[in-house]
Amino acid sequence: MVPGWEKVNVQLDEYVTQKALNGLFIKIAEQEKQIRNNPRDQVNDILKRVFGEKILF
Repeated sequence: MVPGWEKVNVQLDEYVTQKALNGLFIKIAEQEKQIRNNPRDQVNDILKRVFGEKILF
């Protein structure tokens, strides 16, 4: 190991899975921030289909 260098995960499947999960959690955090700033953003097409059109805020 060279001083100052990070250990690299050579298992490609583990590396790709971890990167995908990191990206997913970043997107979830962005969406949560948007919802907290504007509660009306909680209502989306999927929720309307699941709970009907009468979601009021």
